[in-house]
Amino acid sequence: MRSRREGQNSKTKDLKLKIYHLNIQRGLQQKLDKLQIELHLYSPDLVILSEHGLRKEELLSTHIPGYTLSTNFCRSHLMWGGIAMYKRDNTNLKIDEIIPEESLQPSEQTFETILLKIQLKKTNLIVIGTYRSPDPGTLKDYLEKMGNLLHQYSSKNFEIVILGDTNIDTLKTDGKSYKELKNTLNQHGCFIHKLPATRITPTSATSLDGCYHSLPPDYIKVTVYQNQISDHNSILCQIQHKTEPRRVMFKFARNYSKNNLHKLKYRLSQTDWEQVINQDLIEDKYSNFVKILRLNIDEAMPREPKKITSTKNVFWDNNTIALKDQVHQANNKFITTGSPEDKQNFIKLKKIYEQDIQRKKKSYINKKIQLADNRTRVLWRIINEERNRSGLGKMDNLRLKKTNKMIVDPYHVSNLLNSAFTQPPSETASENTSDHIHLANNKQELKEFETIPMAKLEQLLRNLKPNNSSGHDDITGKIIRHCERELKLPLLDIVNASISQAVFPQSMKISKIFPNSREVTG
Repeated sequence: MRSRREGQNSKTKDLKLKIYHLNIQRGLQQKLDKLQIELHLYSPDLVILSEHGLRKEELLSTHIPGYTLSTNFCRSHLMWGGIAMYKRDNTNLKIDEIIPEESLQPSEQTFETILLKIQLKKTNLIVIGTYRSPDPGTLKDYLEKMGNLLHQYSSKNFEIVILGDTNIDTLKTDGKSYKELKNTLNQHGCFIHKLPATRITPTSATSLDGCYHSLPPDYIKVTVYQNQISDHNSILCQIQHKTEPRRVMFKFARNYSKNNLHKLKYRLSQTDWEQVINQDLIEDKYSNFVKILRLNIDEAMPREPKKITSTKNVFWDNNTIALKDQVHQANNKFITTGSPEDKQNFIKLKKIYEQDIQRKKKSYINKKIQLADNRTRVLWRIINEERNRSGLGKMDNLRLKKTNKMIVDPYHVSNLLNSAFTQPPSETASENTSDHIHLANNKQELKEFETIPMAKLEQLLRNLKPNNSSGHDDITGKIIRHCERELKLPLLDIVNASISQAVFPQSMKISKIFPNSREVTG
């Protein structure tokens, strides 16, 4: 993976790529909260879940917070099985799905296998997630297909890591299936990484989940952890690699803190609005109003560089983690003794742990909704996250067809859409549109509007949403709501002048246009 002679003064640095595997034993949707806690503890870059037991539509609608589904296989005829790979949202690794040739496509029970390619500094890493049912009749076909797959990628340009549940016990080194697996791997430069038991019950200890790879021992570390999600243990594979240091990203933003809003409110209370009120034309009134207000905003809350970070808001606390450890200890004691008393104690603690997760998640969601400026939006965001709707509009899969040419560059697509939305329709387009409506045919006369009193304006201002989103003028609803008393006099003058002159300010007709990628159905 890297030369051992490379010094410590390189601009790049050594990191550990973390890959997490778990046979989740069906019911992924019911185990998401526990899985979220596990992933928070280990922060893997890649997550492989075997035997998720979901159909395609169910898996696509299942969201793991902080992760995006990269590739998957779901059974369509038989029950359970399946495998899925997720990548961490804020990873700086280049990860691509690999679709193998038709003869090596995943097949139910026999060869439920998927691939990803990770581009590293010195090499390409092929990550293979795999699951095979325990039916002995599937072993021959599985090993044949795995051998053909490894033959394609076992070259000097690729390193290979295989994680999954092959239902081959690697603790039984004298067994026939173990020897056949070892022989298949060795032929293509891969090896079985020795692991302790990955599935322990009071009556057995097996290592059916495995890690097989072509890496030198110094560059990979594999650890087995207990969990309370499945009776299979988790496998965390850490791979040393060299990468460019992550760039720190900044954006320029205003700080809408209470202190800054109070500063702005005080400045506006001292502001003279004569330059607005004494103007005759509505265009001049509104232009001066925006200039004065933005000047005060820039003084009270200037745009400052802000580091872009990924916030990890969790619903659990240290007591939840302590409970989790107690459940592990009770489980180990029950496995060691096998006594009914220890079994009951383990079941009792596990139930307390699950109830603690449910209670704290419910409290976390309720608090998040209560503290939100826009409760409806936050509520729907939570619902859509649970349904995995938030990731459907990713720009990674954005495509636009123009004159039989497929455009994939997001910036090019955005420019084309902006041009289409901002330019008036051509004469040809108008002629070809059968349902084009000619407004000139509307015989209805426009009645004269009446100016509004201050009470009506105050009512309208109170209905504004107090959020931080703004239009072209950079004036937010939060600013208007917080400084309502100081702004209502010039605003009333502007609104009534616009009504009296029947003119709408030109600068208020400028809109921000954001192309929104939607899921293609049908």
